[in-house]
Amino acid sequence: MHITKQLLVLSLLLLSFHSISLYSQPFVVYPTHIYPGENVLTIKSSSKGIRRITTNISPVQFAPFIEVGGDGSVGGCPNEHDLRVSLHKADRNIALTINVEFCDGSTQARNIGINKTWTLDEVPLEDVYVGDTACTEFRIGATAPEYLDSVTIDAPNAYTRFSFPPPIQLGGVEYRYEVCFVADRPGLYRFPVITWMRRDEVSGGYSNYPVADTGVIRVKPRPGNVILEEIPIDTSQWLPPKEVTDPTTFRSVAVPNAIIPPKGRAFVGSYDVLGLTAGYALTDNLLLFAGGAVPTPDDWGGVNGDMFGAWSLGGKGGTELFEKFNVAGGYHFGQSTLDKEFTPDEVDSRITLHVPYAAVSYGTDDSRVSLTGGYAFKRHSTWITTDPVLPPLRDEYNDDAAFAVLGGDYRLGRHWKVAGEALWMGSVDVLPIVATGRYFTEKFALDFGVTYAGIALNGAEVPPIPLVPIISAIFVF
Repeated sequence: MHITKQLLVLSLLLLSFHSISLYSQPFVVYPTHIYPGENVLTIKSSSKGIRRITTNISPVQFAPFIEVGGDGSVGGCPNEHDLRVSLHKADRNIALTINVEFCDGSTQARNIGINKTWTLDEVPLEDVYVGDTACTEFRIGATAPEYLDSVTIDAPNAYTRFSFPPPIQLGGVEYRYEVCFVADRPGLYRFPVITWMRRDEVSGGYSNYPVADTGVIRVKPRPGNVILEEIPIDTSQWLPPKEVTDPTTFRSVAVPNAIIPPKGRAFVGSYDVLGLTAGYALTDNLLLFAGGAVPTPDDWGGVNGDMFGAWSLGGKGGTELFEKFNVAGGYHFGQSTLDKEFTPDEVDSRITLHVPYAAVSYGTDDSRVSLTGGYAFKRHSTWITTDPVLPPLRDEYNDDAAFAVLGGDYRLGRHWKVAGEALWMGSVDVLPIVATGRYFTEKFALDFGVTYAGIALNGAEVPPIPLVPIISAIFVF
């Protein structure tokens, strides 16, 4: 019973969790490069405020390959403003000149170029008849270290085969893989084969960028069928598919890390059905939380004789100190209640929590390790009816404890991650370890795994069933 009570306190703590640098130069731009595909460029001014932003593309003949949104007049003279830039070429040395007019009338320009140019290949596959499958080797190489996250093909009849599947680091050695095409109709087909390369600078939820070679194949009808009419497919309007990033990077599994989602981002979610969580990013540096554990319907009717509930409110503020390294601090207030049916005039147990904490995180949205630590100030108020001498009485006492959580996640594929946490708390006699698999899209993340509570501390007994399933769903909008 003692361990069970401690685990309830730890669960409440987890629910409560869930539920800048000034620059000396007039303005800076992050990221410092433009990547093929979608980009969010954040322009920051130390103190002057931004009135207007204009852009120029060089060389000018490459202007059709780049689109810029968010430029023009900026209302309110903010110190920070985002530009959205879409770059549709990876093999051209394109640069964007950003001209900023400040609210004191001064101006300054900054030149932002493509991160690197790639050599794009058109790879022919052998001619095939309808019903056959053709495969050929594709390759990608880089002289400097580069990370290949994944390979996708925007064609229903084509697929990839790997000896060593990505993610994989490139540098000095070509990476080779096969592309196969299943021929079902006559024609001349051109299709993009997209290698998703990891970005050095993550911004706006974009952690990699597309580099597309082109596969070409001619499919002929079987002898005796109609004559092949070769009709080229126009791919001039093709745009790479949008990259998918885990929308819940503000946590490892259940405990918050040092990452703050973009301003205006909100989320709602559930842990093991009964644990609820919600949050809203008030600014790019401040996230508000709410959480709780809702009593079950049989608790409402008193069928089990007990009613348990919990709730919490809090927030965390954070910033990126330098590349890939974030820090944050937060505070949560929470309360849990246990009310038994046979004591109708008394609440049997009420635990009140004040939880200040700090967190550090290192990594990108594809792989990150975080350490969160703090102190839980717990006030217990318990109605005691089991004393053999004294009449029923209320006992109030403090049970404060320090805690620390080591967590992290790692991306395995386009929609998949693994994540884990190890939790220590001074007043709890077990060391829970959580491991989950995560499936995510742009709008939600689904975790499923187990919590292992079989590591006992301070000579305590291990719970008879040390494995507890965990499932969570978080929706982001």
